[in-house]
Amino acid sequence: MSAPYKLPAPSTIRSRMLGSVYGLSVGDALGGPNEFQRRGTYTPSGEMEESDTFRTKVGKPLPKGSWTDDTSMALCLAESLRERKGFVWADAAEKCAFIVGLLRAPAEWSVKEKKEKILNKDFSLEDYLAPPAPSNPVPSAALAERLTSTRMRPTHVDETYKTKMVDEIRCSESVVHTLEAALWSLWQTEEGLLNLLPLGEDVDTVGAGYGAMAGAC
Repeated sequence: MSAPYKLPAPSTIRSRMLGSVYGLSVGDALGGPNEFQRRGTYTPSGEMEESDTFRTKVGKPLPKGSWTDDTSMALCLAESLRERKGFVWADAAEKCAFIVGLLRAPAEWSVKEKKEKILNKDFSLEDYLAPPAPSNPVPSAALAERLTSTRMRPTHVDETYKTKMVDEIRCSESVVHTLEAALWSLWQTEEGLLNLLPLGEDVDTVGAGYGAMAGAC
């Protein structure tokens, strides 16, 4: 019979939590300049780069080391978890108002335009959501459903990623593809995140997932 699992010391847990946040932001910043690119059409340097994917309000590339909405959402969620000592949908949604903005922004905006406005803080929540009437407040369950699309919900990933070739790995916005790509990269221990950077698509999100897991190790 195996020995019962013992929780790590609080200092170790804190170190892993911080490592996860730092790793997430680094992976996000490394992948950000390559987001929306098609694999095979560019060669990443493996270093922090200016991001021509998104630009500042004055039209300049984002500076080296700039994170994207993935780190922003993670930091807002972390703040909510710390303040509420648990997961409270309404509070998390309020702190991550730009998530709602992404979902409810004008349909003619492309994903790139939406994210660029978020990174430049060029919108307010009120622009996209009318406040609920006092007599009919939006319940937390309904808010959770509105903020959570099918492709964002956690879905099972089996261990077949261990034997996949790079051509079989996707970096799409699917949560299954994101998790599988991050785990695949962790399994390729020699190169790690550098294996992901040439894959394009939503590589900043995959980089964030990889960094979060690697940083917690």
